[in-house]
Amino acid sequence: MLTLVARTSWLIKHRLPEREREKVTSLYSRGALLFLFGFACWQVDENFCGSLQAVRSYLGPTLGAATELHAWWHLFTGLGSYQMVSAATLLVLSVKSPSERFELVPSFGGLLPYVRRVDSSRKKR
Repeated sequence: MLTLVARTSWLIKHRLPEREREKVTSLYSRGALLFLFGFACWQVDENFCGSLQAVRSYLGPTLGAATELHAWWHLFTGLGSYQMVSAATLLVLSVKSPSERFELVPSFGGLLPYVRRVDSSRKKR
């Protein structure tokens, strides 16, 4: 993991075109934070399972579902991983094809962005 972070940081700083740095860094950082938050949810669930079960039984099934931190672990680590992969995709495409333009397209409120090639013949309005 440390090697991956070090190599990604080096590519961003030394090889990524300036116009893409903020987008890649922002998305990669946000993905890492979501992943770490999911990991924290899992750790709380692992260490306080008995207490959380008591809270769930008190709140009932509808509100108690919010305390199912193992489910939140899957959601947040999945979203975080997806965002880091999207940032890595933009990074690699921008480094390998610097003459072409790529953009991040936000979808689902920015939670699931995807990378798309910008058609250079298309006029911006």
